[in-house]
Amino acid sequence: RGGWLVTATGSTVRSVTPPAPTLQPIYWPTLITHTGPRRAVSCVVVSVLHPSRAAYPATLQAAELLWANLVAEPRCGAGLSPSAIVAQWQSTLLAELPRPQAKVTPARGVVGLPLELQVRSPGALTLEVETPAGPLVVDATATPWLVVDTTPIGGPFPRLFTPSSSGDLAVVPVAHWSGVAHLGATSVLLPSVAVWGAPVEVAITTLRAELTLLR
Repeated sequence: RGGWLVTATGSTVRSVTPPAPTLQPIYWPTLITHTGPRRAVSCVVVSVLHPSRAAYPATLQAAELLWANLVAEPRCGAGLSPSAIVAQWQSTLLAELPRPQAKVTPARGVVGLPLELQVRSPGALTLEVETPAGPLVVDATATPWLVVDTTPIGGPFPRLFTPSSSGDLAVVPVAHWSGVAHLGATSVLLPSVAVWGAPVEVAITTLRAELTLLR
């Protein structure tokens, strides 16, 4: 097929319609979600599609949307990069860390009299999750803290706290977890993550008010 073109010099030449460009294959991702009693990391299987010219634009758009949602997932059969290991720590494994618990004794307080504060949280634990590259083992350690109203208080626990004013006192436990991840011969230092527990509300009154209640 073709036609005639007029050149800049005024002569005519036969034109030839260029062949249609070759369509590139589309790489289609499929998320494989592992199930079972053990935690496992999902991974992506990639297949190669050769859609027709008519179906190509819609297929390409659908593949781009899938990749946008799955770009952080590891490929099945591939290893995990340090950044991917950290991402697993901050998402999948973070949900497995126990929440700390606060205990305040006595349950009611008086201005000027000390309260005993305690945090219940494991100091260390080991987590394991299956990945496409084998088991990922995390040795994690926790440092417990309490936030009393807006003041952070560190250990060791138990420790005493003396309220200086009456009102409701909020005591919130938090455990800062860090650790080292091991995947085969690779070890990755993991950043600290915070796990918050349920707050404990303590009513603080004055000594005069307490004596009035006892009458």
